[in-house]
Amino acid sequence: PYGIPCIRELFRFLISLCNPLDTQNNDNVIHIALNLLTVVFEVASDNIGNFFSLTTLVKDELCRNLFSLLATERLPIFAANLQVCFLLFESLRFHLKFQLENFLTKLTDIIGSENTRVTYEIRELALDNLLQLLRVPGFAAELYINYDCDFYCANIFENITKLLSKNALSAATSPIIYGTQLLSLDALLTIIASINRNCSSFKKGNQIVYKRHSRNNSTARSDMFTEDSTTVDGEVYVKNMDTFIQYNTMYTRFARKLKVGET
Repeated sequence: PYGIPCIRELFRFLISLCNPLDTQNNDNVIHIALNLLTVVFEVASDNIGNFFSLTTLVKDELCRNLFSLLATERLPIFAANLQVCFLLFESLRFHLKFQLENFLTKLTDIIGSENTRVTYEIRELALDNLLQLLRVPGFAAELYINYDCDFYCANIFENITKLLSKNALSAATSPIIYGTQLLSLDALLTIIASINRNCSSFKKGNQIVYKRHSRNNSTARSDMFTEDSTTVDGEVYVKNMDTFIQYNTMYTRFARKLKVGET
């Protein structure tokens, strides 16, 4: 009964309350605001992306505040912030390509940080959040398609797997097995299980579906999968995986030549 203008103003107000740069927002206010935003995304996350005015608030102000809070040393605020980020990128990641890249980059920096200010508990929470994202169906494949195969993005999938492998292998030389090592191994197994499911589906003749980001927020072109793929409502159906791998290998070699200055 209130309409979008009222909802937008309330949403904007909640976002402003979690701004750590505002001196009027103390830790209690920020924590309450994050809890309220958690309720918002649990109830209406699927509908926010249908309205441009709400999506704009998410892309700019909300992501800016959430990423700023990743630097906090307050464990309750950090945990609440990660919960909002998970709900945000679980439902709206197709509108937030560059925001998701920035978030995952910051998250991996926290997990691999050796700074004494980054406590073990914070690294464990960050790793658990990454594990929950990787458990989202198709998330691992989407990372590879939308970032590692894009000239203008970092190799997010490769960086994550390298970090997880480093953490998991460290358990072999450590006299004590830490929770972060078990979480890293669990995340690696989740990635492998996702790859196995895709391979099994492909062998059975089922079409493999990869979600692409919205065209308005992505430099990746929809014709990347030419000849052997079709695009329907933002979904890319890869008919010939061998051809896709061949194309990706060609792009990777070309990118390496550019890095070393070859022609």
